[in-house]
Amino acid sequence: MQRKRRACGLIAVFVALLAAHAHAADPAPKFAEGALQQLLGAIQARALDRFIALGDEGFKAMPEAEFEKLATRFAPMLGSGYAAAYLGEFRQRDSTVYYWKLTFTSDPDDYLVKLGVRDGKLRGFLIQRP
Repeated sequence: MQRKRRACGLIAVFVALLAAHAHAADPAPKFAEGALQQLLGAIQARALDRFIALGDEGFKAMPEAEFEKLATRFAPMLGSGYAAAYLGEFRQRDSTVYYWKLTFTSDPDDYLVKLGVRDGKLRGFLIQRP
């Protein structure tokens, strides 16, 4: 009887883990996915106007020097090839923050990308080592 309970408990844990994994594999929302591709493409092309196009007023106020630092750091890595894997999203105050794992062909380390969105506009973007 106790073996049966233990087996049922293990099966329940396994099913819960499968359900959690299936949910984590959901695709990114279309706007967020498109925004990520536009931002990464703009960095690679060193095109500030394309980078800020989907942003709110605060995002559009990004200084050119700040964008140049970002592009100098990541444009060569993006140009050598990369893969972005959607990880999920979190609500934070009045925004939704989307997360991706970014893997570059030219760098053995993985990076975490955060994309903040409110009312259909970009509020923030960050690439960092996790």
